[in-house]
Amino acid sequence: MDPQLNQPTRWSVVWRAGHGNSGEMRLAREELARIYWEPVYQHVRRLGCTIEQSQDLTQGFFEHLIERNLFATADRDRGRLRGYFFVILRRYIVSEWRRDRLPKGSTLVNEDMELMESTEPAPDQAFKRGWALATIHRALETTASAYAATHRGELFDHLRPFLAPDGPTDDDESYARLSQTTGKSEGALRTAVFRLRRDFRTQLTSLVARTLDDPTPEAIREEILDLLDSL
Repeated sequence: MDPQLNQPTRWSVVWRAGHGNSGEMRLAREELARIYWEPVYQHVRRLGCTIEQSQDLTQGFFEHLIERNLFATADRDRGRLRGYFFVILRRYIVSEWRRDRLPKGSTLVNEDMELMESTEPAPDQAFKRGWALATIHRALETTASAYAATHRGELFDHLRPFLAPDGPTDDDESYARLSQTTGKSEGALRTAVFRLRRDFRTQLTSLVARTLDDPTPEAIREEILDLLDSL
């Protein structure tokens, strides 16, 4: 098995956030907040809240998790980690709505909230998109850090556009322009782009694997395709 898949899963981090000693709990909670702040924030923004309101609600959500130690109720057998987060966020939003803490002018009208209360929760497309973007951003950050640590940070900055779906194509013109900028040969740049894509794919695979209870290669592939499909 890929050694990356032997790293602790995010479910393990969730467990430590609810059951570890005080030091482990603090570090685990900080990691979860850092990684999942963005998808939660973007989901709240979609409700029609202002930036400031969304920041307050997102902060309140994570404080809610900690104060009630809801991490201790996490059950990895219930499915994907993002589904677990969405269910708790959904309940928190309903609670805030009942207390009149959501803006009256938002797109989240009463009928939507009543439907939210009465239907079986399922990850909303916007929440899934935010989750996907946060995962990809984290993979980019980790890849960039690895390049910087080996004195290749400038190379990463030059090659990063090749990771984007709408970035430069692999034609001769793209590499010719980059060659003029970097002073490297087109052949060397093609090899460097191939390696960067491989390194990024490894980081993304590792991050996704940590959110799965049974990170088999097939399960990881399906999860990545599912996330990319939400973009």
